[in-house]
Amino acid sequence: MSNLAIDPNTGDLIIGRSATRIAGVDYTAQLLRSRLQTLLGEWIQDTTLGIDWLELLGRKAPLVEIERKMRTLILATNNVSTIISLALVPDYRYRKLSADFVVASTYGTVEGAVINIGVR
Repeated sequence: MSNLAIDPNTGDLIIGRSATRIAGVDYTAQLLRSRLQTLLGEWIQDTTLGIDWLELLGRKAPLVEIERKMRTLILATNNVSTIISLALVPDYRYRKLSADFVVASTYGTVEGAVINIGVR
């Protein structure tokens, strides 16, 4: 499977002479970053997708609760078979979270990071 490439720093489509496409490990990493940054109810085609980051970070939910929700979302992502590692750093004051992940997928090992989850 392939998709349009999105710059992980800006969230913009990567376009030169044409749109850049990605597949395999890069596609899975991008899909995970996108899903982890989605606020619950944000996507009109599937309002059950995402995590209620503002509620979790706003009430200073225990890290174990946040990690459980993230693991559930990651394992429900296409092509992901196992979570190898997941490291979280919450910033409750500013209602944001940073995460580093390593997962096994049908394409191989996927490594990625997401910063400022919860902040728009």
